[in-house]
Amino acid sequence: MKKKLSKYLNSLLQSKVTYSRAGGGAGSIISMELNNTNALWIECTWRIETKNKVVVTSADDIEPVTGLIAKSVKMLEGKIVDSIEINPFYDLCIHFTDGFCLRIFCIFSYSCESETNWYLAIPEQNLTYEITNHFEIKEGTYS
Repeated sequence: MKKKLSKYLNSLLQSKVTYSRAGGGAGSIISMELNNTNALWIECTWRIETKNKVVVTSADDIEPVTGLIAKSVKMLEGKIVDSIEINPFYDLCIHFTDGFCLRIFCIFSYSCESETNWYLAIPEQNLTYEITNHFEIKEGTYS
């Protein structure tokens, strides 16, 4: 299953971030769209960085529109995915062509109420992939 997930993650290379939001009522959850079709939903801990600087983390100010999370996550719009790394515990590192990086850390574990660390939807393939709080991949259908 991890090979299938990696295949679809690799299909996102050179995709443009067409929508990226967090903050306000969503808290630190990131909702991101790539090429106006594929979607990434990030509920776990994350960090945006560039070169040797942390821009924002999921623990920063969630104030809608003007908060650091809202402004920084929206700034990902228009960026192009250069590479994606996934580790054995399903943490992701999404590198963008301009040097920015979105790091995603699966911290929701067995005893957590939240069941989802992150979620990928690929509507054209009618597929979804969810990384659960048991560090497992759950494949589903989009519709």
